[in-house]
Amino acid sequence: MRKFHVFTNALLSCTLFCASRGAAAEPSDAPRFEQRLVAELGMTGGLTSSEVVRRALNTSFDVGARKADLVAAAADADRALLGYLPDLSVTASYTRESDVGASIFGNLIAAPGQPTGPLAAGAELVNVPIELQTILNVYVLQANLLVPVSDYFLRVAPARSAAEHARYAASANVETTRARVATDARVAYYSWVRAKLAVVVAEQALEDAKGHLADSRIAEGAGAASPADTLRLESQVARGELYVVNSRSLAAVAEEQLRTDMHDASGRALAIGEDIRQPLAGQDTGSAMARVPQLRREALRNRPELKSTRESVLGLSDKARLERAGLFPRLDVIGEAGYSDPNPRVLPVEDKLRGSWLAGVRLGWSITDVPSAALAARAAEAKSAATSNDRSALIDRIHVEVESAAHAVDDASVALTTTQRGLDAAEESYRVRRLSFQNGRSTSVELLDAETDLTRARLERLNAEVDDRVARARLDYAIGRALPTR
Repeated sequence: MRKFHVFTNALLSCTLFCASRGAAAEPSDAPRFEQRLVAELGMTGGLTSSEVVRRALNTSFDVGARKADLVAAAADADRALLGYLPDLSVTASYTRESDVGASIFGNLIAAPGQPTGPLAAGAELVNVPIELQTILNVYVLQANLLVPVSDYFLRVAPARSAAEHARYAASANVETTRARVATDARVAYYSWVRAKLAVVVAEQALEDAKGHLADSRIAEGAGAASPADTLRLESQVARGELYVVNSRSLAAVAEEQLRTDMHDASGRALAIGEDIRQPLAGQDTGSAMARVPQLRREALRNRPELKSTRESVLGLSDKARLERAGLFPRLDVIGEAGYSDPNPRVLPVEDKLRGSWLAGVRLGWSITDVPSAALAARAAEAKSAATSNDRSALIDRIHVEVESAAHAVDDASVALTTTQRGLDAAEESYRVRRLSFQNGRSTSVELLDAETDLTRARLERLNAEVDDRVARARLDYAIGRALPTR
């Protein structure tokens, strides 16, 4: 956009300068020029910079992508919060086993009907075979509970904190993108306005050149001008027509850029709905350079890029804490409860659904994970330090950006005053030279010079109006005020 702006100004300045070298007009051409401006600026229902910003923000693919990143980061933060829940699982199974027959372990001497303890004399003893039947259908319903006590402090807490910081960073990235899109859209709007008004200046200059050509033909008929002068002016009019076409082409390119930013495929004609000659509502008055320290503090508070990098630094620090968890033992509380048929804890095995449970504490330490955890923590700490340095570098750039934008605002304010004085002087000079030329007291060269100054002054005045608004838009971006109030 900046290259297009520079190219537009250079070409239009050259265009209007060359076209106006052969121009002459009626003394009333200044009112006609004002009428053209009035017809072009501030049209009811026309497009304003605020409307362009709104439409660009609503349709920007970059903003949409960053919002999707925010949704993903929020989901990760919510998932990290679930780490505080214990690990509970439930399983149910049925197994059909092959029939391998009964298992016989020998015989056992038993005394049927006798109480527990020593046997009475003469008690009957029998020989009982020990035989286990195979149970073919196995049913299991089991619940397992794992409470990672140490992980709550060493893993879950830093993981959740890192995820929260990532979500805040993603939110700041959305605001960063929205501010950039809003500023680019506003600058594109004013570039389009600049190109449209340059067409007005070019058309007025061409009209003046045609008027001068008509005067020259009258003077030639009266013997006061040579045919060579008339032919020269005809050449200048032809060149002026070409330059008007070129300026319209540049305006068409600027309009296409504006439509692209708004994603406007309607094809409807666009009109300027903002009168750039009127001061902006609520704009700060006075020297911007005098307020640079205040503006810098405001930028450090408001710039979303700084918020994003700060959250990234904190998130990487939490990730380093998470990686260091591998250096320590792990403590878990475990529990299990279930029903099964047969229940392996019940002997002898019987074909019956029986319940059982267990609970305990388990302490484990993976020694081989210690070196890997130490290296991962060191890498996360290095990334955190790198991001912190990037943030410091960003602060330095913001300091320079704020001062540069403040200088641009003050320069634009001065240009508004000086270009208005220059335009007033050029209009009066042209009026006097035109009257002198008509009365034979001024040469054609002097009139051409006056007309060239007038055309240049008109263009410089309009450029100053646009430059003032662009400079204020860039200052708003530098201090974090680019986004409209929502």
